[in-house]
Amino acid sequence: MGLLTDYFSAASDELAATALHAPGGPLHAEPPFKTVEAKGIEPSVTLARLAMALTGEDYDVVTADPGWDRAVADDEEMYVCGVADKLRDALAQADDARLPQVAAQWAEAEEFLGHADPEFLTELVKELVDLARHATEQGERLYVWVCL
Repeated sequence: MGLLTDYFSAASDELAATALHAPGGPLHAEPPFKTVEAKGIEPSVTLARLAMALTGEDYDVVTADPGWDRAVADDEEMYVCGVADKLRDALAQADDARLPQVAAQWAEAEEFLGHADPEFLTELVKELVDLARHATEQGERLYVWVCL
């Protein structure tokens, strides 16, 4: 089945934690969270590679952020963690014209094993940018729901 990952916005860690046991993840919670389905884009490394492409920062700098991959809730097969506010802000402020270039650079990450489709990743980055802009406008943070 593979790793299921949904990125979503919520007003607080407590509210985000409720997505943990929503059948099917945050998109299917009551009420549903604004969500981007991103199967396999795990938050520890693969998302860090996007942050690197977007900000130009090194991996160690990106992942040293205290908000990076911050645990919010977990059980045996699922967990919710926070996405660093710095990445949320970088996504929200991204230049739309530059997104295909960012996605192309991200597609070269070794985690994709040479099988990434830059056009697909461009669309995914656009969705994440929209989610980050929504979160910023609403005063929310970004989170990821992961189902193993």
